[in-house]
Amino acid sequence: MIKMKKPVAISLNGQVESKLLKKSVKKYADLKNFFEIIDEGISDDTIMYEVDMVSKENCDMQYAITTIHPILVNGQCNMTQGHFHGDENHGEIYQGISGKGALLLVDKEGNTTIEEVFPGSVHLLEGCIGHRTVNTSDEKELKIGCYWSKHTKGYNRQAMLDCPFTINIYLEDGKEKLKQNV
Repeated sequence: MIKMKKPVAISLNGQVESKLLKKSVKKYADLKNFFEIIDEGISDDTIMYEVDMVSKENCDMQYAITTIHPILVNGQCNMTQGHFHGDENHGEIYQGISGKGALLLVDKEGNTTIEEVFPGSVHLLEGCIGHRTVNTSDEKELKIGCYWSKHTKGYNRQAMLDCPFTINIYLEDGKEKLKQNV
């Protein structure tokens, strides 16, 4: 007899439903030192971005939706913390769902590349490249991520300190402005 099983997760309009759901929430207190100038007018409890993750035992992949809220910190666009992978042999796939933004990519020599993120955009990320997503719109930016779960060694945060992102993105008069860090 063949049985119809329910999928491990349902994802519609950026909302994930699953018994296996794990949620990570980053607040301003967690991220404020990543911005060029701390904004004392933003509460430390302000939710900057959320990650809904689903993984299954005996499966090598993990699925996640990241929601980056449209917040400006002294004009600087809200962003994820960013990371290098602990295991550089495994990359990641991102797909834009809604909103618009930028994907900042940095190699270990400090060279930065920027890719535009928009609904339907697909980004193939090498495991050896650091990456951070920036919301440049006035709506929530949502992206899907899919990556190896079992064989990764987490994030290499030290690499982020050694090779920090050298570009910040600001909104001025409704237009994106890139600012190089010195």
